Amino acid sequence: MNPEQQITSNLQTLETEVALTKQEIEDFKKLPKEEQEKQKQDKLNILLELQKKAEAAMAEAVKTGKLDEVRRLKGQLEKEMDDLGEILEKVAPINKIISTLTLLFEIGAEKIYLAQGLAGIGTPESMDLREELLKYGAHETSIVRGLAGVGTPEAMALRDRFLKEGVDKEPIIESLSGVGTTESIIFRKKMFDERMGNGEAIALSLASVDTPESMDLRRSLLGDGVSTEYIAKSLAGVSTPESMVLREQLVREGAHRNEIAWSFIGISTPESLALREKYISEGVPLREIAWSLAGVGTPESMGLREKLLNIGAPRQDIAWSLAGVGTPESITLRERLLKEDKNIMSIEMARSLAGANTAEAFTFREKYLINNADYYAASFSTESTSLNGVICRYGFEK
Repeated sequence: MNPEQQITSNLQTLETEVALTKQEIEDFKKLPKEEQEKQKQDKLNILLELQKKAEAAMAEAVKTGKLDEVRRLKGQLEKEMDDLGEILEKVAPINKIISTLTLLFEIGAEKIYLAQGLAGIGTPESMDLREELLKYGAHETSIVRGLAGVGTPEAMALRDRFLKEGVDKEPIIESLSGVGTTESIIFRKKMFDERMGNGEAIALSLASVDTPESMDLRRSLLGDGVSTEYIAKSLAGVSTPESMVLREQLVREGAHRNEIAWSFIGISTPESLALREKYISEGVPLREIAWSLAGVGTPESMGLREKLLNIGAPRQDIAWSLAGVGTPESITLRERLLKEDKNIMSIEMARSLAGANTAEAFTFREKYLINNADYYAASFSTESTSLNGVICRYGFEK
């Protein structure tokens, strides 16, 4: 390739990159204001500045045949594009869920499923939809349950509002599952110290929270008489060394192995998988082992699901175990389960898609749930608030 052809080739490549950048910028501008945090705006400004420099460098390269500056700017553009792409990748599923739930609201889907389907999402649009659901008769408890995994200031303010309005305290407390902010810990401690809510709800609210403060609170709850069952459930989604020590303590204090199995929801460590295998050999109900795999989509977990099927675990429980998993392999398994037993298509099968926001998961919804608005709405959450705090994690909300 002669120098003139190389210049042309490089310019065409860079022009393509710039065009992609412009498209990403346009997409970025459409996002809700809350999602356009300062770091994202800074990223956008960098892209715009690089684009200007690239255009100037291209013009200069045409005149002089010097490609060094074009290459350097192209490299910078590619890196910034990758960074912005990661941001957009996290936000896009959230927008799709909200737009889908809004459409389902308009065609009359049950409000309880719509409200709970917002679990893990705290954007301004999601908060607006919650208010709209309240306006049209959704029960406050349903709205509260749909706050699982959301720790934004607006979500905390809504919890406070519901407390003042006399909404049951337990669902409000439990909705903090998956939220580990300082404000949420203060909220829990206040509920505990002032006996404003039962200890079981406080324990469940700690699911998927692995801060030192949360471990201290678990031990305080245990010392205050909260049963080992709820302390075990509070460890769902938590795989720290400290959590494993606490599990061992719970066993010594009489916790059943099925309770410990539940605590492995959302955990894919080799140690947790080995314990699941051990519990199978010790006679823990297969249903409990299956459920413990929710939120886990590793090859090893898929192999364990196959083993459970082979030794007699009900297909319905295997379907349920796929909640929070949207991998192509999980979609294939769901379709196989449906083929083997058409009666398995139920709201529980729909709920197995909770927390699954991949393209394959949305395709499955459109293929199998499109004619049932309630099932479709229910596919964005499970019936367990604490579990939703573990698996409805979209990589954006606190």
